[in-house]
This record gives sequence, structure tokens and C-alpha cells, in this order.
Amino acid sequence: MVQVLITRNTTRREDIIGIEVDGHAESGPYGNDLVCAAISAVVVGCSNSFYHPKYLKIVIQPGHYSLTMPRGYCLFCDYSIVRTLYICLKTISEKYPRFFDWKERKI
Repeated sequence: MVQVLITRNTTRREDIIGIEVDGHAESGPYGNDLVCAAISAVVVGCSNSFYHPKYLKIVIQPGHYSLTMPRGYCLFCDYSIVRTLYICLKTISEKYPRFFDWKERKI
């Protein structure tokens, strides 16, 4: 099962400041898991399109992805990509709900 945790900053319109994705969907045999392939494509593609090592912390490892933006950091072009990542993950989780555990928290 894939665990998704979205962290929102309540001081700025509940902006997304963190996304964590852990685990494997196990929706098919190893190498043929299309749910994991979709998740991997979305997180790597979005991360490659806006990564700023000075401002963003991104970790990509087998079975784990995390994106963290410091409080107060929000470039509008970057935030639109973070929203795109959120919407893509949410769409995949709604299409394949039995492979996801989706949580959102506010700090």
C-alpha cells in the first residue's frame, strides 16, 4: 500500500509545504506494477521541473519520496507545479483507492 501525507501551512492560505509518498502499491507483479509506475513518473517528472537545492528539500529513494518547502518559501511558478503534483497523486489515488492510504495534516 502507498501512504501519502500532505502537509499544509495554515498561516498562508493552507499552502502545501510538504508531500511524502512511501511504500509500494503492489497492484501487480514486480516490474509490472502500473500504479507504482504512474506515481514514480509523476513525482520524478514534477521534481525535475522545479528543483531548487537552495530552497527545496527533495528525497527520492526506492519506495520513498518527500518534498519539503521551508515556511515562507513560495514561488508562484513552483507552487503551481506542487499543486500539479498534488492533483496527479490525488487522481491516481481516487482511481485506485485500495492501494492508497491518503492523509493531510495542517501545521
